[in-house]
Amino acid sequence: MKRLAESRPSVVVMEWLLALWLNLVSLLKPLDKFPAKVTVVIPAFNVEQFIAQAMRSVAAQRYKNLSVILVDDHCTDKSIEKAKPFQKRFDLTIVRGSHDGLGAARNTGVAQIGETDYLIFLDSDDVMVPGTISKLARLAQKFGADLVNGQSAKFVGLGVFPRRDTRFLYKGRREELLTLESEPKMIYDSTPWNKLISWDFWKANKLSWPLHVYFEDLILSSKMMTLGAKVVLTPKIIYLWRVRVNAERSITQTHAEIRTLRDRVSAARIATANMQEALAKGTITQPTFDAFREKLRTHDLPIYLPHYPNPSGEAKELMDEFLALAGAN
Repeated sequence: MKRLAESRPSVVVMEWLLALWLNLVSLLKPLDKFPAKVTVVIPAFNVEQFIAQAMRSVAAQRYKNLSVILVDDHCTDKSIEKAKPFQKRFDLTIVRGSHDGLGAARNTGVAQIGETDYLIFLDSDDVMVPGTISKLARLAQKFGADLVNGQSAKFVGLGVFPRRDTRFLYKGRREELLTLESEPKMIYDSTPWNKLISWDFWKANKLSWPLHVYFEDLILSSKMMTLGAKVVLTPKIIYLWRVRVNAERSITQTHAEIRTLRDRVSAARIATANMQEALAKGTITQPTFDAFREKLRTHDLPIYLPHYPNPSGEAKELMDEFLALAGAN
């Protein structure tokens, strides 16, 4: 099944169907004039194969009060050339990044924001499901939420699969206002791109993306949650995360590389410090901290165990620290 999904015919057909779907929605869906302004930040580096689909998915939102900031992080291919035609379809600003990593590129985009009500991130090789912004903005306004999280799914060729590690969190979920204390397992969903964030919340807490580390999403998500963010979860699938086939792999496809392990442990270390600080201040309780460690133990750590069955040298030191952070040693 996996081999069939990753076959070239499957990938080609999926890209054609995606483009057809998104273009039809853009053509037929009425324009949503909901007053809340939403800004989308999209970092891009050498994604000429994929960026048009990401741009089509933004156009397919059909949301009038929308601003999009595309960060050209020193692309050397035709990514930006392929994105520019979309300036005719929605409010698209292209800015130059510092080529200092994904966190820095996102921060560059955020720094360009003047006034907005909400902020959302989209990776330039992924797809935002049509209707996402309309749905999340209305939920944020209805509940006065700081964050609205939706379910995401990965796609490879013609295969589309809801994320296994967070499926339990969204299945049968009622849309209501939550905090990390009332639903500690929200910490399992730390991805950066399935969250609508209140701009007032972002500014008041002086948030930014960590630099020079992969898996920066775990660090920022844990920070936002421990700040007492008011969160709404919706079971609607709002985001399609691409598994690249026959192309340069994304960060989440490089688990066997020592740098990836190094950055995963670094992110877990910083996120643990965030949680411990909140525990000491009394903004979270021990069961919430335990839920975070359970996430490390049951989701993050098992990704790496098969790649390092008998580690030595730096890998052993990192795996030992990982085990300790997860409470698994």
